[in-house]
Amino acid sequence: MIKFIARIALYLTLLDWTGLVAQLNGPPGNPRGLAPYVLVGETGKSLDRSVKALIGKLFLADFEVLGKYSPANDPSQVVLIVTHRKLTNIIDGGPVTGYLGGVLRILVFEKGEFTYIVCQDPQYWLNVYFGAEYPSIGKRVQSVRRDLLKSMPKLRGRFMQPYAPRTADPLEIADLREYRFNKRAPDITGLLVIKEFESHAQAVSTIADYFAGAGTGSLVFKKNYAQGRSILYGISIDGIGSDRELLSNLPDDDLNYSAALPYEMVLNGYTLYALPLSLRLPLSAPAMSRKQFKKVKKFERQFNQRLTELF
Repeated sequence: MIKFIARIALYLTLLDWTGLVAQLNGPPGNPRGLAPYVLVGETGKSLDRSVKALIGKLFLADFEVLGKYSPANDPSQVVLIVTHRKLTNIIDGGPVTGYLGGVLRILVFEKGEFTYIVCQDPQYWLNVYFGAEYPSIGKRVQSVRRDLLKSMPKLRGRFMQPYAPRTADPLEIADLREYRFNKRAPDITGLLVIKEFESHAQAVSTIADYFAGAGTGSLVFKKNYAQGRSILYGISIDGIGSDRELLSNLPDDDLNYSAALPYEMVLNGYTLYALPLSLRLPLSAPAMSRKQFKKVKKFERQFNQRLTELF
């Protein structure tokens, strides 16, 4: 009898979570545009067992795990950074901004007695990074998305729902391709130039030396494109710009935004670029308020200064 009651309680809890997601995003089938993440489901296993099962399924589906870490050193969550040859083929030969979409993040986190999986939605992010060029790659991106969601491990609760709060102005596809938080905020064409090196070789060497030495941070992942002429880096730094500080600049609601991490940089030729925080963070949390955005803008000045001092 006790086990039966426990199962009923678990079932009702999962229904409550599904109801919450529906409340946040509207009912299934309601065309509300795209969300940055997909709430895949609840695993019914511990965090460690869930991550191991996920890695095994990803391997069988030909996904490559480029990195694995716990944002803000929080033991209750793990982010896997993955890619796939289909995604790499899409990214190679695309715009410089396209390299930012060359990986997908999968968050596994504990909340109470449950373990959830959330992943980035490639349709959302590549609409941003490719802009007007997206229609030429749209079907291939959908194929990557299907492969990603099919590669999930066995779940106790399967949701496959958008994972983002309801917003007053949903981000439709056209909005994403020209997105900026407001008229004075940057769009995808306004990449932050962190540093221009004397050569590509010097850039690669300098970045490698920083993370291999006593630099205040770690290299979470690295992915080469265009035969090594372009490189995507995922970084986690200490102090100003740390994971904890980045997360503190996202909305304080019931969602876990750690799937937005780690922060990334793109080396293209001899120039090191990044997405401005005043674009990157609102895209990661579409329901960001004006008040929260002002906080991001204030923090962005310190963050940019920190990035330029790294190398």
